[in-house]
Amino acid sequence: MSCRSRAKYTKKRTAREKNPRPRPCEKLLGRYTESARSPRGIRGMTHIAGGKNMLLLFDVGNTHVTIGGYDGDRRLFTGRVASDRHKTEDEYAMIVESVLRMHGYALGDVEDGVISSVVPVVTQALDRAFQLLWHKRMMAVTTALDLGLTIMTDAPELLGKDLIVDAVAAKVKYSCPILVFDLGTATTCSVIDKDGRYRGGMIAPGLGISVDALGSRTAQLPYVSLDAPDQLIGTNTKNCIRSGVMYGHAGMIDGFIDRMEEHLGQKCTAVITGGLAAKVAPLCRRPIVLDEYLLFDGLRALYAKNKDRPRG
Repeated sequence: MSCRSRAKYTKKRTAREKNPRPRPCEKLLGRYTESARSPRGIRGMTHIAGGKNMLLLFDVGNTHVTIGGYDGDRRLFTGRVASDRHKTEDEYAMIVESVLRMHGYALGDVEDGVISSVVPVVTQALDRAFQLLWHKRMMAVTTALDLGLTIMTDAPELLGKDLIVDAVAAKVKYSCPILVFDLGTATTCSVIDKDGRYRGGMIAPGLGISVDALGSRTAQLPYVSLDAPDQLIGTNTKNCIRSGVMYGHAGMIDGFIDRMEEHLGQKCTAVITGGLAAKVAPLCRRPIVLDEYLLFDGLRALYAKNKDRPRG
């Protein structure tokens, strides 16, 4: 190599060392996200007033992961993706960034995160994804947090994190005693007594499980959508299934409220939440409060009390 060629090669190498080509993951993890932190940001992005203030919330269920973005008490967006036990942290990192971008936000808008999960393997993947994107761990709901709630079950550490978070929010927002119905893959009821203690509850097959069971365990009954029929008495197979599943579920909730009030000896505040709550609430005969974002309210309350605690 001639002296001139060597000098030219050295100059190019020095330039590359000063401005190295980003690895593929760095486009997602930070080097290319500086534009999201700049005053102008990425074209099309809508940034939060004041900058990096978003609290990112994750509700991990057996069927879906619901993602919410909040700036203080203001809900910025909600999104829902499949809860997939086989996805890696890299895949979840791309999904989370895509959800943010779809709603007009960038990685630089996020300050911190909180996760409630009933699927441990997805919890781990999302936690690692959060670390890839923001270089820190998010807060995870456990019974080690300051819950502001006494749990009276046989094994509090085994209680579903979604049930804990629902109860935390309900205790803050409503008058005790409270019955919280959460309609997801399973339908659950949490009982909070007059003293604000979590007493226990019930777990029943959810609406989706009921429909799937009929479709898979019978020869001639079809799968149907989870919508209430126009009339109570079905006049075809699909509407008969819808009527039985939807009105049957509402009747179960009404019946449980009756039995629990009789057991406790006083009227209860009934609250319904979860992905399918809005479809069932109008079919219930007993007064019941529809609170679709109860779990997110609970996550925000827990974050406010525990955000400075060490994260293992």
